[in-house]
Amino acid sequence: LNDASRYNICVDFSPNSSTEFQPVFNSAALRWMEFLPTSLGSISWSFLEEIFGITREQLCGYSTSFDDTIDDLDICSSIELIDGVGRVLGAAGPFFFRSTGPSIAGIMRFDSDDIARLAAQGQLEDVIVHEMGHVLGIGT
Repeated sequence: LNDASRYNICVDFSPNSSTEFQPVFNSAALRWMEFLPTSLGSISWSFLEEIFGITREQLCGYSTSFDDTIDDLDICSSIELIDGVGRVLGAAGPFFFRSTGPSIAGIMRFDSDDIARLAAQGQLEDVIVHEMGHVLGIGT
């Protein structure tokens, strides 16, 4: 979704991530978007790259499909081996914060050894919502 009047979350998936789970990530983003304020305005990746001297590809660890404009939050997401079955399910955090309000961009990683089991048990969306909270700055 991209509605300039509401808060938007864009999730980008690493090339090694299965497309099977993308609808669950999008559903989790919609859950957050229902509770967040209206749009906080946009900022460009090129502006952030110029200020901080690091590219979004360096931050995400892969070449992203993001547009240059961030409106309101861009999240890099990957499914990769973290520690095997049943321990760390995912990890997430912000890259850049606004002076007030939630972050501008962040990253989420999910353990490839756990994600299918979480989906089969109906828990994957809740885990993604939890990790998105960390990207937004909750508990980080």
